[in-house]
Amino acid sequence: MRTARTTMIIALSVAAVALPTAAGACNPDDTVEVTWLMPVPPGGWSAKPTESTATWPQTLATGEECGDSWFQVDDYKYGTNEQQATVDALTHAGVLDRGDDSSVVISWSFVPQEPCPTPTPTPTLESSPRSRTPAWVNASTVACCSFVPYL
Repeated sequence: MRTARTTMIIALSVAAVALPTAAGACNPDDTVEVTWLMPVPPGGWSAKPTESTATWPQTLATGEECGDSWFQVDDYKYGTNEQQATVDALTHAGVLDRGDDSSVVISWSFVPQEPCPTPTPTPTLESSPRSRTPAWVNASTVACCSFVPYL
């Protein structure tokens, strides 16, 4: 009897957990943030972009971008299967044109792109023209061990 009751409780617990997923229920308040990279306009950016100066088409940001442009960070509704399908299709395509996301966008903001790092030159191993001691050898070490002639 005790085993049957435990089995029944486990079965009801599993059914209760699986039921919302099986029925396709979503939390209608779910949102997702997606970042798009805006192309640099001719002549570059003179000010922070606005809704009227945003550039198109935008590409899905990978997180690796650097340079002199801006990101548009969109908050999308993601609480229904239809909203999820719309956002998933946008991100799968990887390109956003003006109005493509109008049915799911809640808000957006503009974030500057980080500048690309300046490459650091790699030092080369060179010999000093006055001796055969490589340039990377510490001069104080060489001085302490140098030959001193007798007077």
